[in-house]
Amino acid sequence: MGTLTTALMSVSRAKNAERGLMLTFFIQGFIGLSIIPRIPELLTQIHVGFVQWGLISGLSGLGGLIPLLFANRLIMRFGTRPIMQVTFLLMAACFASYGFIPSGGIYLSVALVLSFFGSILGLALNSQGVMFQDRVGRVVLGKMHATWSIGATLSSLISGLLAPYIPLHWYMVSVSVLCVIAMQVANRLLLAPHEDGHEDEKKKASKSSGGNPFKLPPMVWLLAAGLFASVFPEVAVMDWSAVFLKKELAQGAATMGLAYSAFSMAMIASRLSVSRITKRTPITNISRFSGFIGGIMMLTGVLGGVAVSKISPTAGLVVSVVFFGLAGLGIGPMVPTFFGAAGSVQGLPTPLVMARMTLFNSLSILGAKILMGGIAQGVGVIVAFVMPAALLTTGGLLAGILTRWSKAKAVEPETTEKVLEDAYPATAQLPIIVSE
Repeated sequence: MGTLTTALMSVSRAKNAERGLMLTFFIQGFIGLSIIPRIPELLTQIHVGFVQWGLISGLSGLGGLIPLLFANRLIMRFGTRPIMQVTFLLMAACFASYGFIPSGGIYLSVALVLSFFGSILGLALNSQGVMFQDRVGRVVLGKMHATWSIGATLSSLISGLLAPYIPLHWYMVSVSVLCVIAMQVANRLLLAPHEDGHEDEKKKASKSSGGNPFKLPPMVWLLAAGLFASVFPEVAVMDWSAVFLKKELAQGAATMGLAYSAFSMAMIASRLSVSRITKRTPITNISRFSGFIGGIMMLTGVLGGVAVSKISPTAGLVVSVVFFGLAGLGIGPMVPTFFGAAGSVQGLPTPLVMARMTLFNSLSILGAKILMGGIAQGVGVIVAFVMPAALLTTGGLLAGILTRWSKAKAVEPETTEKVLEDAYPATAQLPIIVSE
C-alpha cells in the first residue's frame, strides 16, 4: 500500500489523484478558451454587434445560476467524479456545435445549456480539489488553477495560429473530441466517491442551515465579493481583449489572441510561484498589493497601447501585450486567495460555501458583462476596460479586509500569526471562522 500521506490515502494514490485533478483543470481550461481568438469571427457568424454580444455573454451566465441552488446536494449524494464525467460530455457537445450556430438567439440557447452544466462541473471539480488538499495536508489548489490557465493559454495560442487555416466548425469539433478522450484518462485518476470526502461534508451539511442562499455568515459574503472582484477582470480579458486588439490596434486574426495569451501566461507564472512566496508572507498580503498593481497595469496596457499604436501599430501591440502580461502577474494570487478559503468557514460544508460564492459571482458577472458591453458600444472598448481594472484594485482591498477579519475571528488568537503565515490556499490552514 505504501507510506500513508493521511489516514485515508497512500502516496501513490495521492499522486495519481493529483495528476487527475491537474489534467481535468487543464482540459477544462483548454476547451473553454478555445473560442477566445475566434470571437470576432463568431460575432460575424451569428450577426451581432457589441451591445448584443455583451447582452448574450451576460445572459448566458443565467444558465449557471440554477444549479448553484442544488448542485452541492448532488455532490454530497453521489460524489464529485460521477458528476464531472456526465457534465463534461454534455459541455463538449455544446462546444462542438459553436461553428454551426447561425444566429445570436440560437447561440444564447446553447450558451445557456453550456453554462448550466459548466456550473455543476466547476463546483464538483473545485470541491474535489479543496477536499483533496485537506486530506493530503499539502498546498495544491494554486497549482491546479495554474494548470487551468496553462490549458487556456495553449488553447488561445493554438486557436489563434490556426484561425487562418481551419474553419471554426472543424476546429471546435476537433477540440471537443480530443478533450473528451483526454477526460476519460483523467477520470481514471480522479478521486472516487468513497475517497473524495463528500460523506464528511454531508455530515457538516446536516448541522447547517443552507436552504436560504442569502442567509450567510459575513465571511462568506466577503469571500463572494472578493471572488467576483478577482474573476471578472480575467473574464473581461477573455471576452474583450481580442476585440480590443482588432478594433483599437488594427490587429489581424493571427495576433488577436496575444494580449490574452500574455495575460494568462503571466498569471500561470504568478500562481505557480505563490506557494514559495507564501512561505515568507501570507497570501492575503500578496493579494493586497498585486490586485492594486494589476489594475493599474491593465489600464496602462489599454491606454498605452492605443497611444503608441498611433505611431507604430506593432509597437502599440507590444506595449499592450507587455502590460496585459504584468496585469496577469497581479491577478495570479487573487482567485486562490478567496476561492481556497471556502473550505474554512466553520459549520458550512465546502460545496455549499463554494456554491453560494459562485451564485453571487455569477449574478454579479451577469450584470457586469452587460454593462461592459453597453459601455463598449456607447463609449468605446477603451473606456470599458476601466471597470475590470477598478475591480482588480478592489479585490486587493478586500484581500486586506480578509486578513483583518481572519485575525479578529480566529478561534485561537494566540496562534493566528503563525497560521496566517502558512495559509495558502486558505483551506484547513486558514484560521477557522465562526458562523454567525
